[in-house]
Amino acid sequence: MSNSWFSNLLASSKEEQRRELSFVDEHMYQQLVERMLEGLLVVDNEDVIKYVNPMFCQMLDYHESELLGKRGYDVLLRSEDRERILKKTLNGSKAW
Repeated sequence: MSNSWFSNLLASSKEEQRRELSFVDEHMYQQLVERMLEGLLVVDNEDVIKYVNPMFCQMLDYHESELLGKRGYDVLLRSEDRERILKKTLNGSKAW
């Protein structure tokens, strides 16, 4: 009986350690991305901006709220380049 109790205690301790490590890993990753000196932009499959780190905002002189939810190509490309790329993309050819 005591052996079962001890096994349960060890199992719960290991699960707790895994959760703590997961939190630490996630926190370290978040700190790395937030503090790195490179700009980071994350878009979904529709090119909608989902995340920008502070350096990306600083590089483009935008506030995060001005970028989130917008299409990446609307922010990053000049209008004539955007139109050319979108036209080629819609026609099935390579944009570049």
